[in-house]
Amino acid sequence: MMAAPGVLGLPIDLAGPKIERLARELSRSVHVAHQLRYEALAQLRCSQYGGLVLDVVREIVDDPATQVLFDLMGAVAERPTAALLSWCGELLSRDQPHVVRGGVIAIESMRLSGGSMLDWDSIQRPFVDSFNGGEQWRRALLSHAFRVLPPRVRAELLPQLTHPIEQVRQPMDWTPSRRNLHYNLCVELAGEVTQRVGLGPQPILARLLFEAIYDFRETRRGNAIYFLAALPFQEALAEAMLRASASQDEPTRQGAVDAIAGLSHAAYVETARSWVRTDSEHARSAGLVLLAHAADYVVPERMRELAMQPYPVGRLAMYAVGMCGDPLVVGFALDPHVPADVRQAARWWLANGSRVSS
Repeated sequence: MMAAPGVLGLPIDLAGPKIERLARELSRSVHVAHQLRYEALAQLRCSQYGGLVLDVVREIVDDPATQVLFDLMGAVAERPTAALLSWCGELLSRDQPHVVRGGVIAIESMRLSGGSMLDWDSIQRPFVDSFNGGEQWRRALLSHAFRVLPPRVRAELLPQLTHPIEQVRQPMDWTPSRRNLHYNLCVELAGEVTQRVGLGPQPILARLLFEAIYDFRETRRGNAIYFLAALPFQEALAEAMLRASASQDEPTRQGAVDAIAGLSHAAYVETARSWVRTDSEHARSAGLVLLAHAADYVVPERMRELAMQPYPVGRLAMYAVGMCGDPLVVGFALDPHVPADVRQAARWWLANGSRVSS
């Protein structure tokens, strides 16, 4: 109602706290609760409250204690503006990987959701400075953003970069041809699912699986996962996804593991616990995200050790215990012997609350 055109809404000083609560709940919400809050914040961003939404999100992101922000960056990018693009350029040089990734997500989203009229030349200087002076992890994140920038901007950027653009995971081909083994695997997986539930061929299901597993663009991949998560036959889908996650083909295996983390259905919880116990950083990270979204408890004997590890595993371990409201959060917040960033994260979770599911 507040986002409807012409509506006489709340004054800024009254709307601000409500929008801040919505933004903070979005960051911790899952499943339908997440979809409702995302849509609400996105509509407000595209309304007369758009500037206020950006101010609220900036305040949250600029707080060094903030633990979750990717969904917030996606929501504000639903309305591409010069002010948002300029801020995202600043975020590319931040020292926190999750903040840099948030800036990349917003840049990708703006580019793919109507940002063609923006002055994309304005991103060149901050991009070059961050890419050339940054660590490998920063160049890897910026390489994702590079691939969605306008072709002319990419052509002008390349001669200014002192390192090559990092490779990203993607399919062998983007077309649904018979030679595209990755697409045909998704057709096969879709066939397995529909056969189990008594449906005929579903080409759209195959396309959603293809984008969820192989597309490196956060917006495309995320939207495909949203649609897959809404299907009423998650157990049948889980069998197909778990088979893909055991593939010998690396892009398929990694993409399926990431997609399963995004689907976050209870059918994957036991698999997630097994991933947390592996030596694979990629599997551990996905398992922690899945437990954060879908589990009522985590893996206590492993969690304390994981929370002490460097980014991204340590941060995701705190995300899992924070989202599940695990007693470890209180212990970390009070323990003077754990690293300062772990104590800070624990205190943020205690101040903001755990998972929102309704």
